[in-house]
Amino acid sequence: IISTLKHYPGGNVDNLVDAHLAPRDNDMPFEKWMATTGKVYKELIEAGVPTVMTGHTNLTDYQTQQVDGIWPAATFSKELVTKLLREELGFKGVVVTDALTMGGFGGEAGIERTIMSLEAGNDMLLWPDLRYFDELEKRILEGKFDEKILDAAVERIWKLKEEYGIIEGKQVKFEKEDSYFIEAAKEINKK
Repeated sequence: IISTLKHYPGGNVDNLVDAHLAPRDNDMPFEKWMATTGKVYKELIEAGVPTVMTGHTNLTDYQTQQVDGIWPAATFSKELVTKLLREELGFKGVVVTDALTMGGFGGEAGIERTIMSLEAGNDMLLWPDLRYFDELEKRILEGKFDEKILDAAVERIWKLKEEYGIIEGKQVKFEKEDSYFIEAAKEINKK
C-alpha cells in the first residue's frame, strides 16, 4: 500500500457538487491557490510524497485551454498535470487518476478523455473503460500516440515499485513514515 496526496488540484470548489456525479469547478484566483492549496502541495512534494491523485476538478484561473467548450478537470488536463504539477511544482513521482467511471470524468466522453489523461501526464489510470486499451493500441500502431509518454509513465511506476521493494518482493523500511506527511501537513496549516 502506497499513500497518495489527493485530490489535486483541490481548493475552492462548490461542495454541493459530488465528483462522483459531475465535474467540479475550482474558480479560486491562482495567486490565492498558490498561497494556500498550492503551497501545501508544493511543500508535501518537497517532503517526498510518492504519488498524487488527480481529481475531477479544474483550476479555471490558471488554465488557458478548453476541451469541448469546458475547462478540463485535472484528470485530463495537460496544463494542470504536466505544466503545473510536474514542471512548476516539481513533482517527479507517480500521478494516478481518480476513478474514470465517475460522472465527474465525463460519461460518454470517457474513451477520448481517458487517452487525454495519459497524454496529460497521468501514469496510472484508475478503472478505465476496457475499450480504452484497444483504442490506445490502435493509435500506437497507427502512429497517432507518442510511445514516449508510455515509456515515461512506466519508468516512474517502475522506480516507485523499486523504492517500495515491490519488484523484489521484500519489505522496505523508510526513514520517513506516512505519519511524517501528516505532521508536515499540520505544520503547513499552522502557518
